[in-house]
Amino acid sequence: MEQNQSKASLSDEVDIRELVTELWARKLFVLVCTVFLTGAALGYALLVSPTYEASAHATPPATMAVKEYNLFVSAYPSVFQAGPPTGPFELGDVNHITPDLAYGHFVEQLSSHAIRRKFFEKHYFPSLSSQADSGTPDAAWQTFNSSLVVETPIVTGGRVTTVTMRGADPSSLAEWANRFVKFTISETNALVLASLTSKVDGKVQAIDRQIEAVREVARKARLYRITRLHDALAIAESIGLIKPPPEWPIVFTTGDSTGATPALYLRGASALNAELEQLEHREQDDAYIPELPLLLTNKTLLATLNPSEVSIEVASLETEATTPKSPVEPRKKRIVLAGMLLGLSFGAFLVISSYLFRLRKPVT
Repeated sequence: MEQNQSKASLSDEVDIRELVTELWARKLFVLVCTVFLTGAALGYALLVSPTYEASAHATPPATMAVKEYNLFVSAYPSVFQAGPPTGPFELGDVNHITPDLAYGHFVEQLSSHAIRRKFFEKHYFPSLSSQADSGTPDAAWQTFNSSLVVETPIVTGGRVTTVTMRGADPSSLAEWANRFVKFTISETNALVLASLTSKVDGKVQAIDRQIEAVREVARKARLYRITRLHDALAIAESIGLIKPPPEWPIVFTTGDSTGATPALYLRGASALNAELEQLEHREQDDAYIPELPLLLTNKTLLATLNPSEVSIEVASLETEATTPKSPVEPRKKRIVLAGMLLGLSFGAFLVISSYLFRLRKPVT
């Protein structure tokens, strides 16, 4: 029994020759897609604001840059316990400083948020105050913070620190990058010298406390001596001993562990009264303190020191940033080429999809 019915045939094989023929036949459509997306990419590349970069490079300082600091510390061994460094430079220690230790402190400051904020408030934002589009401080800070890129040796693994300034105005980028590096070097130098000044001031205060302590000890020792002399005088007067007999040897003990002076009265009331009068009328005991001359010498020496006059450079601006000639973004050639390839691929994809759809369409 024959019936008129629809028969669907579906081919699972694609004829490459037919496919190429189809592509060639619809080459105008593929060309239109390519031109359209290429034009769109070109328009984007021309309309988007260009971004420029200017980079400055800093390196560890030369040995001569820290020589004056080390000479200052070494010149006063009685004040500073100078010696070779055993670890990272700490602000609380006064020691010899190597170029690497000084540079490490610079890198630490360069990476800090505080130094960025200080530079922004002191230099960057005031320069925008004369511009009409300076905006709010918060907006200006966000722009500045995102535009400043710091690559330290901790990140790169080398010895060079790179400071990059990004923005749309190529004329000012190099200046800001260089100023930020120089500002950080200056601030770090001041921080190191402030540490040295603080250490000197701390030494002065410590010596003052030592002087005060030895003077107090001497004062109390004089009072104790006066008490012992009064006790000995009372004994001498009670036995009527004004002067020791000539035949007595002049030998007196200083006392036992309890502080008693059993033989002190043997000096006689006359000698005891003379010493008491001298001790009770003494105004100060400096001449009788053995440690005091050295302490006063060190204090006088410290008073002549001026760490702020010491010269030090914690880093070297190896390469200053220069005004960029061409933008780093957008990369117009790459964008146009990508648009062209995308248009060509998209047009070919549509033609092939249409061909496969017609090939697999059921036939009645």
